[in-house]
Amino acid sequence: MRLIYSLILIILLAKAYSQDTYFEAGLNLSSYDFKSPQLSDNLKLSPSNAIFFRFGLSDYYSPSINYGLSFQQFNASGEQSNYLFDWKTNYIGGFFQYNVFLNRKESFYINSSLEILTLLSGKQMSYGEVYKLSEEDEFSGVWLNPRLGLTYNLIDSRSLTLGVIFNFSYSMNLINDTDQKLSFLTNQLGIRFML
Repeated sequence: MRLIYSLILIILLAKAYSQDTYFEAGLNLSSYDFKSPQLSDNLKLSPSNAIFFRFGLSDYYSPSINYGLSFQQFNASGEQSNYLFDWKTNYIGGFFQYNVFLNRKESFYINSSLEILTLLSGKQMSYGEVYKLSEEDEFSGVWLNPRLGLTYNLIDSRSLTLGVIFNFSYSMNLINDTDQKLSFLTNQLGIRFML
């Protein structure tokens, strides 16, 4: 209960020092690009659906600038030599975003963003066994996630704005120095609530 009160207090304080507060949620469809000299060419990875959440603030002096916190899932299913597995990963971090408005009402815009993420939890599941991906260098560490997207606000009133978003991002691990390399190509489709 103390955590809930703390989060409410943070949101209220953030709202007091920003022009707008918004929340985004939607689906991630991520493709893994995994390279390892130990793996043969018969590794097959397929994208799996996942979710994302973002809590953001627009700058009081420049509404084109946004920043905030994000939660991302990057999931995949794979097969290698008839061995089936699923990768489920959860990443958290922060972002800085710049919007370029395409009309006068500021209801349609392009956004570019940089996100810094780190692995919150991850697991590989196969035939009832679970392995921790947080112990693998190619999944853990610091990730850079540049993102490019479009947003269109369907409803735009004084009290509520509701929009649809489409984003494309490419995530790369900045500190992995092993010979196993991993990156994610992600398409996002979601909704945006602005309070």
